[in-house]
Amino acid sequence: MTRTILLVDDSEHDQLAHRRALRESGHNIATAQTLATGLAFVAEHGPDVVLLDYNLPDGNGLEFLRGLNEQAHDLAPTVVMLTGSGDERVAVDAMKAGANDYLIKDVTGGHLRLLPAVVERALRERAERVARREARRQLQLAASVYETITEGILVTEPDGTIVSVNPGLCRMTGYAPAELVGGTPRILKSTRHAPAFYQTMWACIHRDGSWRGDVWNSHKNGSLFLVCETVTALRDSHGRVTNYVAVLFDITEAKQAEEKIQHQAHHDPLTGLPNRSLFMDRLRHQIAYAHRQDKAFAVLFIDLDGFKTVNDELGHEAGDDLLKQVAARLADRVRESDTLARLGGDEFTAILNDLAEPGDVVPVVRKMLEHLCEPFYLGPHERRISASIGIALYPSDGVNADALLKAADQVMYQVKRGGKSAFAFVDGLTPS
Repeated sequence: MTRTILLVDDSEHDQLAHRRALRESGHNIATAQTLATGLAFVAEHGPDVVLLDYNLPDGNGLEFLRGLNEQAHDLAPTVVMLTGSGDERVAVDAMKAGANDYLIKDVTGGHLRLLPAVVERALRERAERVARREARRQLQLAASVYETITEGILVTEPDGTIVSVNPGLCRMTGYAPAELVGGTPRILKSTRHAPAFYQTMWACIHRDGSWRGDVWNSHKNGSLFLVCETVTALRDSHGRVTNYVAVLFDITEAKQAEEKIQHQAHHDPLTGLPNRSLFMDRLRHQIAYAHRQDKAFAVLFIDLDGFKTVNDELGHEAGDDLLKQVAARLADRVRESDTLARLGGDEFTAILNDLAEPGDVVPVVRKMLEHLCEPFYLGPHERRISASIGIALYPSDGVNADALLKAADQVMYQVKRGGKSAFAFVDGLTPS
């Protein structure tokens, strides 16, 4: 997906250098030379990332950030402050004022090598904010749906005989009133709950006079649906139970929507693989588990060789198809207990856990490379690519998630510089 990056910098030389550094990203690059024109562009076009130079002809970066806050965007762009060497304090002030990241300009141009990674990090941060906002919106929508669904009401005698049902319950269950009245609620009982579930429910009703919880019920057509159910005991003036009233809210769609939102927030929408957020969470859990159990595991950083060529020649649709096929091939080479993730672009990561020996990772990685070297069929086109894989081992190459991923990433780049279509360990040795 193409994103828009706005460069706010009055130096044409710097603008040109930044454009060159980002030309491989595939994103739209826009420019502004003043604070005012930059804010106007943000208000009209809503870029995803703003690369903001601190010193501008009509103000400074802090004033830009204040202006950005005053615009009250529904979803403001991610801002990366660009400061000169020795302006670390300015960078700190910018972060306090609302910047999301900063990059110190190197007069020798060394910062330009870091710029693509900084931009990608900024894009990921914004994507995560978008996902969180959408998750909140969907949950608010689901909450509204809960309130507007017509509830089902069922009334029984003390012995459980149904004496009355409302139309809402009939619509919910598929049964006509005549099919329910005179029977018992067991007609709706599903096989999802053990007898102990209902025993606990009735013990609560007898003790407290009511119970509330989620129950899987059975529709007339045999399908299951989830309800939030409240059961209340009605008593006469002598305290004797005269009836039980059950109020049922169908929350099946809301539950499915919540699960879908949770899935979307933690998975890559293109390949369905875990995204960076879920990968890092699983990596931290794996570290904790490995530490307790004194186990070793490997972190793989996988970067495709030749993907950009295919994407440029055949278009983004073919590129997306290629990424999905790559994900499927990689998933075919890891166990269900392992984790395969897509960080973004053509970068994948994997956790290979419970290694008896570090060398156990070698045949897995070799099979990955072999599988990726086989031809890919993209519509009428046949293309070949390969991959460069960096491998970091826990605990020898790092004891926290960031260190392990960084180590694997760095050795992957060494593989790329060394000829691609290969793998390497951090220490440069292949365990036997």
